[in-house]
Amino acid sequence: MFYAACSGFLFCALTFSYILEVTLILFTFSCVCLFLPVFVYVFDDFGNKRGELICSSA
Repeated sequence: MFYAACSGFLFCALTFSYILEVTLILFTFSCVCLFLPVFVYVFDDFGNKRGELICSSA
């Protein structure tokens, strides 16, 4: 019984920290997008280089 409770708690803690980490990463990314638009250069079909905002959907 004690082992089950411990493993359950550990699983919850790991899951929570994982969710927290992902949320933090997403939050940081959206902040970067808001305050510092990130341009990436992509090549279209004709080989022309054009800049694109990767955060335009955010």
